[in-house]
Parts: sequence; C-alpha cells; structure tokens
Amino acid sequence: MRPLLEKAQRVAVENSPLCAGLTPAEIEEVLVRARLVEYAADRLVLAEGQPPSGLHVVVEGLVEVRLVRADEGVLATIPLGQIGAGGVFGEYSSWDPRPVSANVVTLTPTRLLFLPIRDFLQLIDERDRLGKIILGNLLRMLIHRLRLKTAQVDPFTLVELG
Repeated sequence: MRPLLEKAQRVAVENSPLCAGLTPAEIEEVLVRARLVEYAADRLVLAEGQPPSGLHVVVEGLVEVRLVRADEGVLATIPLGQIGAGGVFGEYSSWDPRPVSANVVTLTPTRLLFLPIRDFLQLIDERDRLGKIILGNLLRMLIHRLRLKTAQVDPFTLVELG
C-alpha cells in the first residue's frame, strides 16, 4: 500500500504553520483523517458562494484566492493572494457556516490535503492539546493575513496601495 504522502509532501505538511508545535504522532492523527486531492493547473478548488467543505493544506503547487466581480457588465478578477506549499485555506469553513467567500484556483498542478469540516471538528474536540495548538495556529495565520492587508491600505484615504 502506497503511503498517503511521499517524504517531500509530508515535509510540506509538517512545516505548515498549521502544524507548528504538534508532535509527529499528532501530525499523523491529522493525516489519517485527511485525504490527498490532486488538481491540474487552472482548476477551481473552491467557488465563491458554495457551501463550506473543510480545511485545505497545500502539499505541492500554488493556488490563488480571488474574487470575481461584475462592473458595468464586465467581469473583473481581483486576486487576493497566492498560497504555496504548507499554506492553508478554507479555515473559515470550520467556524462560519456561511458560503465560501472567494474562489480558489490552482495556478500549477497542485496536491492538497483536505480535512472535511466534520473530521476537523471531531479531531479538535477529541484531542484537547492538539486542538488548542491547531486553533492557536489558525488564529495566528488569520492575524498575519489581516496585518498584511492592513499594511496595504493608506490610513488617510482607506484606499488599497499598490
């Protein structure tokens, strides 16, 4: 039987900010509940407006988070950021039952570790230490993203810089 992840892929997950502070055994507990999903380049992983599904860790490849908006009948794509190996998306879905808030599209062939909401919530509920660490890591990641966005806004005009 082939292991879920090859060595290089496992290293990407182990080095993910999501897993910071977890023991190898705790990381294994996460891995056994997750599944590996593969996408070709230019494929939609999450669609704005769809029901939330779970947490994704980029094992290999690159994805872009983007919004698509219509302005006077013309569709415009607004890139929000890119996420590479070790990065996480879909984290809102575990706490917010509202539909997905942005599209996530693969920019390269991509492998993702997918942890469905139910399995994620069960894991953090059953494993107190692991749950506290993962929730703390998710909070730090969200704060980091917010600070990056805040730094991109001119405080006097509230207009995005760049």
